[in-house]
Amino acid sequence: MDDLLRALLDRDTKPEKDVEVKGLGTIRVRALNDDEIKKITERATFGKKVDEEKQTLLLIKEGTPYVDWSNGELLAKFQTDDPLTVIKKALLPGEKVKLVNEIMAISGFDQEDLIAKAKNS
Repeated sequence: MDDLLRALLDRDTKPEKDVEVKGLGTIRVRALNDDEIKKITERATFGKKVDEEKQTLLLIKEGTPYVDWSNGELLAKFQTDDPLTVIKKALLPGEKVKLVNEIMAISGFDQEDLIAKAKNS
């Protein structure tokens, strides 16, 4: 059997990875597929402008399926009913960047892809 065919048949289409976040411990992230990324981008787009902060928060929310950002104690601590606000307030800026980079990397993007995508937005 052809190596490419074997690789495609054996490929995990929803890979996951543990990411160490200093001060928080290990957070499991998962890959996002085309439809998920498209929906996230649509939810973060207003007119022709993408709200990058909202897009980042949505990527983290969807890419960290084992974190309950809607946990009642978290919502109470950060005085909100919105899990995106919990992410915004609970994580430091560098932690958000690290998680998004890891989610996008496991989704098949590398840094050059991300830079090119940002330039074309």
